[in-house]
Amino acid sequence: LLHPENHKSAKIPYNIYEKNAFKESLFSNLISDFFNLLKSYFSKFYLIKFFENSIVMQKFKLTNEDLTYFREWIENLNAFDNKDSFKTTTFNYVLERLKLGFVMETKEGKIYEDILPYYDNSTDIRRLDVFIEIIERLKFYENEFKGEKRLTEWVNVLKKFLSDFIDTEKIDEEKYIYACFLRNLGILSELERISEGKPYSFEEIKVHFLNLLVDVTEGDGDLFNGVTVATFLPMRSIPFRIVFILGMNEGEFPHE
Repeated sequence: LLHPENHKSAKIPYNIYEKNAFKESLFSNLISDFFNLLKSYFSKFYLIKFFENSIVMQKFKLTNEDLTYFREWIENLNAFDNKDSFKTTTFNYVLERLKLGFVMETKEGKIYEDILPYYDNSTDIRRLDVFIEIIERLKFYENEFKGEKRLTEWVNVLKKFLSDFIDTEKIDEEKYIYACFLRNLGILSELERISEGKPYSFEEIKVHFLNLLVDVTEGDGDLFNGVTVATFLPMRSIPFRIVFILGMNEGEFPHE
């Protein structure tokens, strides 16, 4: 390796082996957060968390300033966090409030066709359009993930959801996990013949989808180029010349 005194920008190459996708992947979090969003009737917490996922931000070109306004709208517009306000009519009313707040003059308290405009200091129509687009897409898939469907139908719905919220050209670090998940979805589709076209509810198929991520790990990488960070078990049979075991400091282990 290059001497750091002579090359300030020199970096030691490393890779993380056996990184569990279900726990650590942004792609995995996107799927599990969406499922939690449906279960929670579009709660503020999971909706904001969904917007904050880097994959969603990249897909819709969101900035941190955009997220600041989205959080404010979600917190202040009473369409989230309870089952009664989960209805599509309520969401449409909320979106109309936002639209009117942009196009009408700022006159607090003025009602237009039974709709009270929502005013704030945002003047970016692009931001509003993106917010509405994402909410409407989520509401569309809220309906798609209802009822009972055959395995292939569920797989097609999830694939469509992924294509609507993921730009595969911008998720380099997640491409391997994404490809493995799609491969596993293909295997799940093949089980259609075994199940003889049996329909599954969302709660049943959700378990299958999440299980497809549990065993997906990030790629092995080049184990002999630089430093490999790993748990002990998968490395026990590989003859590395130098091994550092964290937590085995002299005087600290074994603990008295």
